Amino acid sequence: MSVYPPRPRAAKRTRRPPSRAQRFLRFLVFLGALGTALLIAFHTRIPDALGLGLLLDNAAPWLGLVVPLLLLVALSSRSRTSLVVLLVPALTWILAFGPAIVPLSWTAPASAAHTLTVSSQNTKAGTGAAAQSAR
Repeated sequence: MSVYPPRPRAAKRTRRPPSRAQRFLRFLVFLGALGTALLIAFHTRIPDALGLGLLLDNAAPWLGLVVPLLLLVALSSRSRTSLVVLLVPALTWILAFGPAIVPLSWTAPASAAHTLTVSSQNTKAGTGAAAQSAR
C-alpha cells in the first residue's frame, strides 16, 4: 500500500487526419519540389523552342528562389514530410550551382597593370565561329 495518491494519467493525444486543404498543399509541395529539381538538374537538355530553352538555361540559377516559396507552403501544410521533400531541390541546386559560387581553388589569374579587354559577338549574325570573331 502506497502513501502517495495515484498519479493521474497523461491525456492521450489524438491526431486529427489532415484536412483537404492540407493534403492539397502537401501535393503542391511535392509537385513543386519535383518539378523544380528536374528543371535545375536538366535545364541544359531542354530544346530551344521559341527561345524558351535559352531563357530557362539563363534563369536556371534563379530557380533556387522557388525553394523558399515552397518552404512557406510546406509550413502552412504542417507536414514534416513536406519539409524533407524540400531537401531534394535544395540539394540539387547546391550541387548544380554551388561550385560556381564557391570556387574549388582560390587562385586568381594574375592581374595586368592597365589592361582592359572588351569583346562582343552576335551569335545570330552568322559571322563564324567564336575563335574567328575573337581574332
